[in-house]
Amino acid sequence: MALRSALTLQRSFSIIRSNIKRPSRYITYGLAAAIVLLTFCIILRPESLNVDNGLSYFGTLKTTIVPYTIAYLLYALSLWKVSTIRFGSLWQHRIFTWVFRIMIVQIIGLLLTPGNSVYDIHLFFGSGLFVLEVLLSTCLVAWLAFSWLNVSLVMAEIFSGIASFYFLPWTRGPLLQTQVLFQLAFGILLIRALTVLELKPLHR
Repeated sequence: MALRSALTLQRSFSIIRSNIKRPSRYITYGLAAAIVLLTFCIILRPESLNVDNGLSYFGTLKTTIVPYTIAYLLYALSLWKVSTIRFGSLWQHRIFTWVFRIMIVQIIGLLLTPGNSVYDIHLFFGSGLFVLEVLLSTCLVAWLAFSWLNVSLVMAEIFSGIASFYFLPWTRGPLLQTQVLFQLAFGILLIRALTVLELKPLHR
């Protein structure tokens, strides 16, 4: 009887632990897959590190358009999966749901508007995505307990975002590197926030 109770309790904790980790796990997998595929794009076209076209450069080349597209779609899928999971307070859940779904539309917009053909529309989607991610990051830091790491991640987003906009009109500059730094900082902060919010829901 004691053994059965212990096994039942252990199974219950395993189920709870699995459910708790789902949102951050989805984002982790989506971000990791995107990093692997984009790294593959860089290996295929190493000149991308010297060409001032940013990540969208891979969407204009036959050799990289497939892994580039899959990387964005997998990340968008991870955002969609998280948007369907209820955690935190009701209003936080609604904010995450709407923000993530708007981000998905922006990501798809980036894929459908290659930077070399419809530049203005592509820039609209890309800029909107950056701004929305910074706004969400600011909210995440406000919701969480103060942490220098969280603040540093937001500052890294802001500085790399400003650098990206600065390098955008120039013919040469580390645009791709600044964009990658921005997305990494945002992804790490989002994973940290999702883990804390699901472990310790906030009700305000």
